[in-house]
Amino acid sequence: MTASRDPERLIRAFLDEGVTELPERVYDVVRSDIDQTRQRVAIGPWRAPDMNTFAKFAMAAAAVLVVAVVGYNILPAGGGNVGVAPPVSPSPSPSVSLAPTATPSPSPSDLAFFPDGTISAGRHSMIRSGKSLSVDMPSGWTSHGGFRIYTMAGQAAFIVWTDAPANVYADPCMKEPLDPPAGDTPAELAAAVSSIPGTDLVSGPSDVTIGGHPAKLVSIRIREDIDCAPGEFSLWYREADGPAGGRWPDALGDTINVWIIDVDGTIVWIDGEAGSNTPPALQGEMRQIVESIKFE
Repeated sequence: MTASRDPERLIRAFLDEGVTELPERVYDVVRSDIDQTRQRVAIGPWRAPDMNTFAKFAMAAAAVLVVAVVGYNILPAGGGNVGVAPPVSPSPSPSVSLAPTATPSPSPSDLAFFPDGTISAGRHSMIRSGKSLSVDMPSGWTSHGGFRIYTMAGQAAFIVWTDAPANVYADPCMKEPLDPPAGDTPAELAAAVSSIPGTDLVSGPSDVTIGGHPAKLVSIRIREDIDCAPGEFSLWYREADGPAGGRWPDALGDTINVWIIDVDGTIVWIDGEAGSNTPPALQGEMRQIVESIKFE
């Protein structure tokens, strides 16, 4: 049996059993290695070959071909490191603007009375019912929600309403509003407060002056024998809250002082609550806080 010495025929024969098509540059590499590589001559005693010389030649060509194919598939076309992905250029980080962001000014109804937490002693400004005012606060008071302030011992508290209540409840436990409504003047609202069922009138309504503006002051006490819990005993409410919302006392037996101030036709409403254990000195301090109010 004879075999052709043509290297290209040997390559074609090998490929008939495996890969059917290779890139042209692989053929060129194999042909170059086969045609130009000088064979080494063994010097020494001869031994009979284990296989046909032409078979060895074919196997060598096949080995060269396999190496060439593997190298072609692994190595990138332009060279580089095997098994290492080409470096990726990092995208530039977006520039961060250091210019300050504009903060919208709060509307009058959104301006908080005090930040939450301990209130520093001194004069503080706020806007209530669209009216600018300031108040002189002593030490020992804390703010919650910007509209409720109270002593750390829990013996007294104020609510400075963002918008004045519009009506009272005819049945506080059932949350049934007074119908027809109380009216929109300090005198009408104070009269309605003084006659809420389940409360006793302590004093007033009386005429006072707050920050140079006329006001009504009325004091009521929550009875001990009401038909519902203090948290369900609704006294008055804002129009925005509706009859389901509103003010309720902290405890039975508490006294609530209500200041209804007429500031050029606009109602500003403040009410302060004191318990049966509130010292007289603290009750006097509450009056001094309200009397220190100045409208701008």
